[in-house]
Amino acid sequence: MRLDAAVRQLEGLVLFFENYRINGFVSAMIDAKEISLDMGIEPIFPKKRQVCRKRHFDEVSNSDREQQSAEESFRTDYFLVIVDIALGELKSRFEQLHCFESIFGFLFDAAKLTSFDDNELKSFCVNLENALKHGDVSDVDARDLFSELQVLQVMLPKEAYETDKPWTSIKILEFVKSVDMFPNVMVAYRVHVMILCFD
Repeated sequence: MRLDAAVRQLEGLVLFFENYRINGFVSAMIDAKEISLDMGIEPIFPKKRQVCRKRHFDEVSNSDREQQSAEESFRTDYFLVIVDIALGELKSRFEQLHCFESIFGFLFDAAKLTSFDDNELKSFCVNLENALKHGDVSDVDARDLFSELQVLQVMLPKEAYETDKPWTSIKILEFVKSVDMFPNVMVAYRVHVMILCFD
C-alpha cells in the first residue's frame, strides 16, 4: 500500500472511531442483542447485588455511580474503555506515519515527485537534510539533492507518472540505480525504502 493512501485511510479510521465513541453504543447494543438471541441467550445484563455498607462520616458519596443501570455501567466500564484504547493506538500509529510522510512524502511516487515546483521541492530537500542530520553531518546535501531531483523530474519517462499507477519509490530507486548519476537521490530513496522495510 502507498503510504500517502495509508495515512488517508488511517485518518478516516480515527474519525470513524471518534464518532463511534459518541454514537456507536446504541448500534453495538442492537447487534449484541441480535447475536445473543441467535445463540439462544437472553439479552439482559445481570444485575449486581448492591452491597449495603456503613459509610464513614468523612466519606464522599458516590451516589451517581452506585445508581447507574447495568447497561450504563457496561458502557462506561467496558465499551468506552475499549474504544478509547483503540483510538489511542490508532492515533499513535497516525502520528508516526504523519511524521514519516512530512519528511519523505515528496518521494512516495513519481506522480507526486513530478508535481512539485522548485520552491516546494527546495523546501522538501532542506527538511530532509535536517531530518537526516546528526550534529554537523547529514546523509544528504539539500542543494545537491534539489539539483538532482530537478534533473530527475525531467528524466523520468512519462509512463512513470502519467498513468493511473505511478511508479513507487522502489521503482524510482531502481531507475536511479540504472542511470547511476544521482548520489543524493540514491541515498534519500535508500533511507526512505529502508525505513519502510523496518517500520
